[in-house]
Amino acid sequence: MTARQMASILMEPLPDGGKIVMIDGLMSSTCQINRTAGFRGVMQNYPQYEILEEQSAQWSTKDEGTIIFDGQEMKVKKPIESLGLGLSIIYQEFNLVNQMTVGENIFLGRFKALGGMKKVHAQARQLLDSIGSKINTYTPVEDLSVSEKQMVEICKALSYDSKLIIMDEPSTTLTAEEMDCLTAIIRNLKAKGITIIYISHRLDEIFDLCDRVTVMRDGNVISTKDIADVPVH
Repeated sequence: MTARQMASILMEPLPDGGKIVMIDGLMSSTCQINRTAGFRGVMQNYPQYEILEEQSAQWSTKDEGTIIFDGQEMKVKKPIESLGLGLSIIYQEFNLVNQMTVGENIFLGRFKALGGMKKVHAQARQLLDSIGSKINTYTPVEDLSVSEKQMVEICKALSYDSKLIIMDEPSTTLTAEEMDCLTAIIRNLKAKGITIIYISHRLDEIFDLCDRVTVMRDGNVISTKDIADVPVH
């Protein structure tokens, strides 16, 4: 297994028990995340976790199988419906409008519901402060660095009260200092009880962030182990 074939699934155990995500029918396999068992995974073969992302967010239509989220089968037809259930995805290529401000991007499509732009920026400020970011909410997104845009995406996910956030290769273009910042944010989100599926081909991140790993090959689960039981070399 090479580093390029691996991806990790990251989740912080929650105290109330129960299943968060189960995808049944992925190449005749079941992939599930339990709140009670600090689950971490390693997935081999890129298309498999692309399916996991797309099916969870409903960007593509499943041929068969089921997705169970927070104890209920997901039957949504649009990505916005997944957001309403508390499931967000931060793609490697950000889904932001460069010409709009940070605050506008975080609450895009919800300005009227929030009561106007003043409240939009006030709530965006609160979300940015919650992850330790000092970005000005009135700054156009096109003027931000990659790591700053990532923070905007995280705040956008938090604005939907997300229970589960999928992060696709979030460290790919980050410097070491920016990665340290992202790691701190992830651990802060975990401490708040937010589940995170963290996808990365960098093995050092798997050992640094994960508690357990699951290896998948050709759509089938091969093994699940505590990260402490997996040799580094």
